[in-house]
Amino acid sequence: LGIDILVKKVSTNIDNIKLSFAEPITKGWGTVAYRVRAFDSLGACSEYVTSAVRTVNNNTAPVITCSSPNGSDLGLQNDGFSVVYSVSDVDGDSVTVTEAVDGVPLRTLHAVLGESYAVELTGLDFMRVLNGAHTLTITASDGIASTVHTLTFSKLVTAASVTLEAPMPADAPITLCVLSVAGSIPLDADYSVKVTNNGNDPEPVWEDCTAAVKNGVNHVFANETAENGFAFNFRVEVERGASGLGGYITSVQGGFQ
Repeated sequence: LGIDILVKKVSTNIDNIKLSFAEPITKGWGTVAYRVRAFDSLGACSEYVTSAVRTVNNNTAPVITCSSPNGSDLGLQNDGFSVVYSVSDVDGDSVTVTEAVDGVPLRTLHAVLGESYAVELTGLDFMRVLNGAHTLTITASDGIASTVHTLTFSKLVTAASVTLEAPMPADAPITLCVLSVAGSIPLDADYSVKVTNNGNDPEPVWEDCTAAVKNGVNHVFANETAENGFAFNFRVEVERGASGLGGYITSVQGGFQ
């Protein structure tokens, strides 16, 4: 595309000579070129000078449609949560999406345009996020332009519970167990350890063995029956006390017989 640009010399002052030209790009342009010449008040003209051919970027960035508007605050979260979104692109380009918390990627995927997805900040991903303020981002890129959808939230978890995903079965009655809990638990925390030897029953009998764990001694089970066979499980529960001091559990170890 060639466009004549006439530069008129209206005086000997160079400040009065127009040396630049700008125009908006229309969607659909592929390439563009310009030519320019100068003429004076007597009509004398210079030769044309033609610019190089430039490729026009017609790309439109992807659009992210989310259940929570861009820039909104999801508020206080004390459990795992999800955020639903979809991606569109008027050019029909292939779009790559990256979900991240505080700049750390959770997942990268090639999005199907118009399909619904969800940022799942649950399970271990949620547990790894420390208490405090955080930023969740959804970035959609077509390889040329990117769109970032930003959400904020705060995490405040003051209690933890650790148990086995499934009870450990035994082929004989379970009469005693020994457990140790490693980590850092504040002295004023509400801390308990319970165990059961009939974990597969509809209503397991949970026995308190907190003192035994603290003293490093065996716990002898009082329960002697198991409707669905003897099976061991434990449950460690901790909640912050009045001091507000946090803590952590790194492992639970032990055995039973």
